[in-house]
Amino acid sequence: MSSPLVTVSPSASVEEALRAMEGKGISRLVVEDTGRIVGIVTERDIVRWSGGIRGKEPQIERVRVDEVMTKNVITVDPNLAVKRAAEIILGRGVGSLPVVENLRGIGIVTKLDFAKVCMGFDDIYVGEVMQSEVRSVEPDERIGQCRRMMLDEDLAVLPVVKDGSLLGSLSLRKLAGLLLGMKEMERMRTMTAAEVMDSPPRTARTDWTLAEAAGVMLGERISGLPVVNPDGELVGILTKTELVEVTRERL
Repeated sequence: MSSPLVTVSPSASVEEALRAMEGKGISRLVVEDTGRIVGIVTERDIVRWSGGIRGKEPQIERVRVDEVMTKNVITVDPNLAVKRAAEIILGRGVGSLPVVENLRGIGIVTKLDFAKVCMGFDDIYVGEVMQSEVRSVEPDERIGQCRRMMLDEDLAVLPVVKDGSLLGSLSLRKLAGLLLGMKEMERMRTMTAAEVMDSPPRTARTDWTLAEAAGVMLGERISGLPVVNPDGELVGILTKTELVEVTRERL
């Protein structure tokens, strides 16, 4: 698990939550009210909320965390086996499990934490466990459409491709970060993937070991990597979910 637990108050603003995530390099905060866990707020929650903004300004400093957070949080005991934690995350479709001891949150198990386990799997190759079906967009695609794709299809990373060449990638962290300092929502709606993407993109290769890829994901705190073959062609995606799946199967 990751410890200590990074928390936020339900009355804090979305801006405060985003800045806390940005400062810690994390994608979620546990929401606590008088020492009790009442929710989790994630980059995905905030990006989803941003799609409903109808005004000219995001006003993230005025919207409270408890207006956008995910409620009904599943918590676990610190003695829970790693394999069982993986089974719960995959079976319940959640991204993390706060760890509670004596009614107090002491840490959190996230999908990225399973990279620590996968760093020991140097006999598995990325090409064996990656997602081979790749969703991508062209550089002139509007960010609003990219946002909808990532939310509707539960994508961790969205490659930006032109004429078969991988130019960059988009992440929920990148989309959430746009809200910080963005004064005009209309400007955000008309931005293109090329204006926002990380370029050149961080990638993995099919012939990397899973240990190598997991080390990159953990070290750089990223949710997914476009995967290229030795010729540099985009052939797959490796995400945190695959790390959880491999852990479940190998332990």
